[in-house]
Amino acid sequence: SPKHIGDAIAVNGDTLVVGAELDGVQYGTVYVYRWDAGVGGWKQVDKLVPSDREGAGQEFGASLALTNEFLLVGAPGDNTYGENAGAVYVFTLDAASGSWIETRKITADDAAANHRFGTSVAIRDTSITAGTPAETFNTTNIVIGAPGQDGTSNEDKDSAYVYQLGIN
Repeated sequence: SPKHIGDAIAVNGDTLVVGAELDGVQYGTVYVYRWDAGVGGWKQVDKLVPSDREGAGQEFGASLALTNEFLLVGAPGDNTYGENAGAVYVFTLDAASGSWIETRKITADDAAANHRFGTSVAIRDTSITAGTPAETFNTTNIVIGAPGQDGTSNEDKDSAYVYQLGIN
């Protein structure tokens, strides 16, 4: 049965995502639901897992952020660059199929043990017009929190990282 289901949730329009950070051999799962007006309730349409499931402790689904086009999934227990260094997975909505496709894994440039990058995530779509109306550039700004320690001492090294995803 899912563990820690609902610790993180995000809603955008008729889409609901629910994190279960200790589900699936402990690496974590995100359940995707769509509102079904016919039955007046939410219907599960997908179950997302990290492509590089490394095993116990990854905490995929500990934090979530959702727009019409992007889903961010925090995995502060990811061990790619040290124990609990953390990561954020970016999923993009495939408009044709309605499925969320993993397109990127973000880690901190200064990743180290216990940073817990991805403990929190936020996303904001923007549209910037430059020159003429035909020259519109779309970007999505994301912010990722890392409340962990520096890995070499017990000093707190809390950080927030800001990225832009180009969707031109």
